[in-house]
Amino acid sequence: MRRAALILSALPGLTWSATTRADPPTGYVSAVASEPDLEPFAAQVVDSVRAELERGGHLALAAAEARVHGLEAETSSDLDRARGLYAAGREAYDDLELTEAVTKLTRAIALFDTHLRALDDFDVYVDALLRLGAARVLNGNARDADAAFVRVYTLAPQRTPDPEIYPSEVVTRFAETVARARRAGSGALEVQSEPAGAWVYVDGSLRGRAPVRVDDMAAGSHVVRVRSPGFADRAAAASVRARRSESLTLELEPVDGMQEVPSLVSRLSIDVPGGTVEELGRAIEVSRVVLLVFSAGPEGEVALDVRRYDVGSGAAPVRRTASLSQDAVGVEEVVRLALEVVRAQAGEVQTRVRVSNHLPPPPPPPATRGGITTRWWFWTGVGAVVVGGVVLTVALASSGGGRPRGDGSMGEVVMSFR
Repeated sequence: MRRAALILSALPGLTWSATTRADPPTGYVSAVASEPDLEPFAAQVVDSVRAELERGGHLALAAAEARVHGLEAETSSDLDRARGLYAAGREAYDDLELTEAVTKLTRAIALFDTHLRALDDFDVYVDALLRLGAARVLNGNARDADAAFVRVYTLAPQRTPDPEIYPSEVVTRFAETVARARRAGSGALEVQSEPAGAWVYVDGSLRGRAPVRVDDMAAGSHVVRVRSPGFADRAAAASVRARRSESLTLELEPVDGMQEVPSLVSRLSIDVPGGTVEELGRAIEVSRVVLLVFSAGPEGEVALDVRRYDVGSGAAPVRRTASLSQDAVGVEEVVRLALEVVRAQAGEVQTRVRVSNHLPPPPPPPATRGGITTRWWFWTGVGAVVVGGVVLTVALASSGGGRPRGDGSMGEVVMSFR
């Protein structure tokens, strides 16, 4: 698109303008559950809400999350680089530039391994391993692919290469490698934290508050991550042996400047005092706090109260309430209501909805392989058509073929990129 911009700017009488988005407000998302049985669902949902708000550019959450959990700027930068290398390696694999794919994916995985304590998008890490193994198979290094395939099986036993995306030789090699690894058996792992009560993630999946025991784990090395607001995240590799029960204890260190956060978070309850949320917002230096309040509802449902506090404004929170089920439909509805609350104007009247658990599940995610719009040649062609059309329009207008404006000028071309 740089070439297009240069051509357009060189045309006489033609001006270029591009709309830009304002930076989103800074924010923090937290969840409160009235009963211990609701805590796992609340924690799962809050992770989904954070991911969607950050991905859509509705709230800037990364900086506050980093402060609350003691993550350095270098860690965030390295993970951004790892994601960029993964994307480049994936594109190289799709274009059958296999040597380049192996190089970039290997570098991405090394960076992910270095910063596992801050890795939220664990699926990307697993997919990088799977594509690395596939690239090695297609590049004639099937033996080197086995280690990556075993790692995929250990971390995500349900993950398999889609035969509609991966060639048959990759699918076959993966199945043979996993069959050998499966014969090694499984074991168990008990995770504890100091202080107790930290959220435990094993291989990217939330398992509950420490202490947690996980059974039927594939023999091999697993990734354990524990986190608690106001303490620095910890992650470690845990070796699980077949027919054995292993234990792992991770000690959490308080984050400098976040000493108030643990007590503020613990003070949040169903009847949330606005003052506590205000204090929390000021302590973590954000302009908005989104609070998801979960309580037991009728007939096994969950009562949800989503609140957005504008820190320092003194205004009442913007709210949405709903009754929903603890399933994929419920998670989707919480995300939708959180988006509504973030986008709403201050002072809006709250609404209440009831979400049926008989609704169809959300559609499956798109195939891993990108469609036509992800290919470089597609956008090159689009750029050529756009530039060609603008040049033709200018030529027609200059020769009298276009309809002139009353002021005699040719007008303004506005291109918006979203």
